[in-house]
Formats: sequence, structure tokens, C-alpha cells
Amino acid sequence: MNYSKNLQGQFKKSKWRSIFGIALIAIAIGHLLAVYFDHQLTAFNLIIAVIFIANGVFGIAGSKGYILGKNSYVKMDEQSITIKTIGKEKKALWEDIETIDFRNNKLKILPEDKKFQFVTLNYLNEDCSTEIRNEVIKAANKKGISIINK
Repeated sequence: MNYSKNLQGQFKKSKWRSIFGIALIAIAIGHLLAVYFDHQLTAFNLIIAVIFIANGVFGIAGSKGYILGKNSYVKMDEQSITIKTIGKEKKALWEDIETIDFRNNKLKILPEDKKFQFVTLNYLNEDCSTEIRNEVIKAANKKGISIINK
């Protein structure tokens, strides 16, 4: 049982997040032009404009699934499951897993040491999230791991 999926480009795309990003950039440029023509351009105004433009650019890139999907993956083999979506890589050995819980589009792994590991799948598009969920359920059933909220 080997399963591997690259999650780059598999994240939800958002039209509203793109629109919000464009609006932030437009507000920043408008603000810069207004203070420039009033001859009141200060370092504070520049910093605020840069923050707005950066938020706008990251909003647009994130809405297209570029930033969130970089270097994200799911890997399962006979010994372990490894998932990296946003943030750190989460790895658990099958032999240490007692329960797997799917709730609110989150994968919650409960190892025997009782330290929960959460992996959020709600950033993924629905088809990809369902595929990963089904593969995890199939692997867990083979390993005899109890599953809650299938």
C-alpha cells in the first residue's frame, strides 16, 4: 500500500479573495497618489502602502492556489502516513495510531501517547479532500485502526 499525492494546485480557488486582493492594491495606489499630490508623503504612508500591496499580492496568489499548495503532499506507505499542507509536516506511524477522526474537514490522528495531531483539509478542493479521506480510510481499515466520523 503506497499512496502519494502532490497537493500543489489542489487548493480551493476563490474569486472573492482575488477581488479583495485587487481592491487592496487599488486602495494602496490611490492612497499613495493622494498623499503624493498633497505633498504629505511620509515613511509611515509608504509602509502602510507596502503592507496593503503585499496583502493584495498574497491574496491574489493565494486565491489561485499558488502559495498554499507549494511543497504540499500526502504520502502513505506500510509504516507511516505523512501529510504536509500548511505549516509543518505531520508524520505518524501506523503502529502508533489508535484512532482516526474526520471532523469539520480535519483529519485528527490520535496516537497511543494521546497527543492529537490535526491536519486541516479544508484548504483543498473537494475532490482532492475526498480522495485523501478515502485512501486514509482504506489504509486504516487494513491496519485495523478505528475510524470515527467517516
